[in-house]
Amino acid sequence: MTVDRVKAFKSLRKALNTAPLLLMPDFNMPFKLYIDALGDGLGAALHQVQIINDKPVEGPICFISRKIKPTEARYGVTGLPPEVDRSYNASLVIVDRFSKTPIFLPCHKDDSAMDTALLIWNRVISWTGIFTNIISDRDPKFTSAL
Repeated sequence: MTVDRVKAFKSLRKALNTAPLLLMPDFNMPFKLYIDALGDGLGAALHQVQIINDKPVEGPICFISRKIKPTEARYGVTGLPPEVDRSYNASLVIVDRFSKTPIFLPCHKDDSAMDTALLIWNRVISWTGIFTNIISDRDPKFTSAL
């Protein structure tokens, strides 16, 4: 065996033995979401800082990635999302049933149905058009009085 092969084997063995472990999420601590869009794929990693052995350690909770479909590769960039206000404490998630494309809208936990409707009108319908079918998870925001 050559020296290069021995180094490669040792490097591979070290990488396999020290692979990062996924942490269990602690819902009392804030999360960090790292996202990346390359020329041919999308990826995201959800991280969290947790106290392990009396030291704060940032570690991964989950990873997700996928290759961009040929039809998606033809999409153009229409603009950047507006800057996010740090006072938001919730996120409204809307998923298009056909393209499986999620839309994440920062909001407040105590928003009324009117606030939610205005958020959807201003930030989603202008981009997608008017919905013909809305499926709710029975959230009180959709069933509360205006």
